[in-house]
Amino acid sequence: MADKKAALNSKVMGDGCTLSPDFNFTECCNKHDLDYAEAKISRSEADKKLRQCIAKKGLGFYRFRVLPWVYWAGVRVFGASHYGNERRPKCRICAFFRQKITFLG
Repeated sequence: MADKKAALNSKVMGDGCTLSPDFNFTECCNKHDLDYAEAKISRSEADKKLRQCIAKKGLGFYRFRVLPWVYWAGVRVFGASHYGNERRPKCRICAFFRQKITFLG
């Protein structure tokens, strides 16, 4: 029983949709993460694409009415700090200390 529960948890919480259930739309979340990292399109456009992708792949009744909008609201509220991470200048002193700590530990 515990093995079945663990297998279900790993399937549902694949973590493509960071800390949210992935269900059957992990690739939507992965694409959204890539859109956020590269910042080649606007944040609102990336969020809209996520919502539309989930609507196409979603589950049953919730497919069109609830899930796409819940995930969209989540990224609109909590996603701003992650947008454009690949394009931001890296913290050189942080990298230096991270390297030193790794070397010592």
